[in-house]
Amino acid sequence: MSKPFDATTKYLIDLSPIDWLTLAGVTLEPGAVVETFDGDLSTISADADRLIRVSNVAKPCLYHIELQASYDARFDERVYWYNALARYEYRLPVRSVAFLLRKAADGSSLKGTIVDNDGVHRLHFGYGVVRLWQCDAKSLLRGGLATLPLAPLATTTPDETTTVVRDLHARLDKEPDSQNARELSTATFILLGLNYEEAFIRTLTQGVQKMKESSTYQMIVREGMQEGIREGMREGMREGIREGKAVGFLDGEKRSLILQGTRRFGEPTDAQRTRIESESTREQLEVWILALLDAKDWDTLFEQKIASADIDPTL
Repeated sequence: MSKPFDATTKYLIDLSPIDWLTLAGVTLEPGAVVETFDGDLSTISADADRLIRVSNVAKPCLYHIELQASYDARFDERVYWYNALARYEYRLPVRSVAFLLRKAADGSSLKGTIVDNDGVHRLHFGYGVVRLWQCDAKSLLRGGLATLPLAPLATTTPDETTTVVRDLHARLDKEPDSQNARELSTATFILLGLNYEEAFIRTLTQGVQKMKESSTYQMIVREGMQEGIREGMREGMREGIREGKAVGFLDGEKRSLILQGTRRFGEPTDAQRTRIESESTREQLEVWILALLDAKDWDTLFEQKIASADIDPTL
């Protein structure tokens, strides 16, 4: 299932994984080769956010980046699970780092470590935790482009957020790659939805031409931020599954597909939009969502099919 903000945050990590490792406090050896890759742990039902491979060093390893926007009482165990699965699958040491995107993701059960020792059997697992609201917004503004959209998450007041967003776009105005600047502006806008209501975000986007030119921005305004961004859709989707709200689930998947597809390929034609809206199976929608990062355009995305035998007749 597609997570909220997945396409946005994965785009940012892929843009420059070194920026994310730097924010996590990682010091790399000279000459290190750093790259993200599509780690496939799906055969054991894991869904780690992103894996980064560090090679051409004395001790090659993987970094597991986990992004969290809501509270999970078993988060320590989940990070440990992903870490162990990745280590088993790729036979490399795995260093896990969690980025908590807002205070609502933090809690007493999140300790960044698991210790279990009865004198004979011993387990000691630890991982890094970066709490964005404890980071320095000015440092993020001066840091790498890939972590620049995180700067507003490090603010504590609306006034500070307004200033940071203004300074952020002043930097983007100097970015020579206009398409890259538009994507980063849109990513900032999407992540702002974690902490603020639509009305406040609209005031921030006034006069920000790069954001207004983004097709993703226009789509979000039309579809509604409250449902598509601030609450993220994950809680809504999971609740819909638990309560058997299949229709609402499909609507959420379609909205997510159109939103993220528009960012990747541009606005869909009326025929392409109709094709999405008329799809009645969860499995086919999820196949398209998972193919978003690899497809070249809407048409190649729609070429991704599932076997009819895999379709759940209850949806």
